[in-house]
Amino acid sequence: MKFLKFVFIFATIGTIILLTGCGHSAEEDKQRIVNWLNDTYGENTYTMEQNPKNKRYFIVVLHEYPELKFNTTVVRDVKRGTSYLWSDVDEVFCESAIQQFTKSNTISPDTLSYDEDIQYVYSTEASSLEELKTSYDKMISFITFVSEHYPSFRKVVRTHFDFHLVAGKNFDVVHTHLSRNMSGDFVSVL
Repeated sequence: MKFLKFVFIFATIGTIILLTGCGHSAEEDKQRIVNWLNDTYGENTYTMEQNPKNKRYFIVVLHEYPELKFNTTVVRDVKRGTSYLWSDVDEVFCESAIQQFTKSNTISPDTLSYDEDIQYVYSTEASSLEELKTSYDKMISFITFVSEHYPSFRKVVRTHFDFHLVAGKNFDVVHTHLSRNMSGDFVSVL
């Protein structure tokens, strides 16, 4: 009998916790997303509609980039009682910038890719400083391209230059990561 009382009390407490943790309305979530969009991109600079396939997600289109759509939602961690905004805006814009840049610029044999944590990764392998400079110049061309075509993202986009330099018979392979922000300043050397 004591066991049944314990189970009932535990179930009641668990139900109360779940109900209070999930008590946020869809309207509150939508307003939180609108506030974030207004703070980040400005009022009246986007359209937002509820995703018909998943009502918790919203599809956003910035007026400046009508061909690109990204998703955003409020994610809840019921265990911790916290929430945060999630969006795939970085991935959508980074992938588009890479695609647009490589349409009109040859970077071969170098590679340019998107990484969720880093954003842009420009990689090369060079056997001389001249080859390295050529790749570096291509990366700077990409940074310039992004700053001209995606000015709304200048402050938040990071580019890493990852290179291997084989200097000669008596030298080791040099491998490093250089990180530049959109204004061209080095922000870290790893």
